[in-house]
Parts: sequence; structure tokens; C-alpha cells
Amino acid sequence: MSQPIHEIRVALHARTLDIAALGNTREINLAKTLVQQARMLLGKALGLLGEATPYPKADDAQSREIAPRADVADYKPNLPGEAIAAIKTVRAALQVELDALARHRRELWARDYGAEAEFVYRRAYTDLLLAKMWLGEGLAKLAEKKPAAAEAPVQPPAA
Repeated sequence: MSQPIHEIRVALHARTLDIAALGNTREINLAKTLVQQARMLLGKALGLLGEATPYPKADDAQSREIAPRADVADYKPNLPGEAIAAIKTVRAALQVELDALARHRRELWARDYGAEAEFVYRRAYTDLLLAKMWLGEGLAKLAEKKPAAAEAPVQPPAA
């Protein structure tokens, strides 16, 4: 029953790598953080569904062990070179994950797993929705930019 959550977490790891490849703006960084947060919340959902944690010593202050990250994608970003196309590609991929989360939620919550599990699942969905929206805001900023030719570098004053 939890396999779809693992698959979505792997896909979200890939989306995080895609978003990181987009550059370094406020909007992109917010989107990346929200996707990372959604991924973590889905990990919490797995625990609430009764799955054993892949990080058994994470809360053991005496342990120096750090477990490898779970549900990672063997993936290298391959986005279009043009910024608008790259952002739209990532937004479309996030929509695929939003749709998968919505489908899985309907299947999963036919049984009652409790309020906390429902909360973290809904929060993960909301975070992905917000990430997509922040990337949309990044598109709006690109559209507002002046054409590159009009952005001539400022010349230093003549001596």
C-alpha cells in the first residue's frame, strides 16, 4: 500500500534536482525547499502508515551513524536550455506528482489512518502546489524582464 509513496518520493527527489538546475532565485529556492519538505512529509506519512523508518538511529543522540538518504532518484537533470521552457517542464512534472498524490490519497484513505497521517499527506500536497506556484511566479518575473538588448551594461563615466 505504501509503494506509491516511495515512488512519489523518488520522483520528488528528481524534481528537486531539476529545480536546483534552474538557477538561484528566490522563487526557485522557495520551490526547491517546498518540494524537499513535501518529500520529508511523505516520509513521515510512511511511518504513520506503519512502515519502519529507514533512519533508525536518527533520534539517538549517542549514535554517530547517519543513514543514507532513502528513496533517491538515479537521475541527472536534462531540461531545455531556455529558462521559460525549463521552468514549464518542471511545473508539468510537479503536476504529474500532484495528480499521483491525489489518486493515491483516494485509495489510501478509504481506510482511516488517523488525523496526523491525513495532515502530513495534505500538507505534502499543499507544499507541491505551492512549489508549482512559486515557479509560476518565477515565470512572471522572466516575462517582466526587459529584452536583453535593452539591458546594456552601465558604462563608467569618461575620465
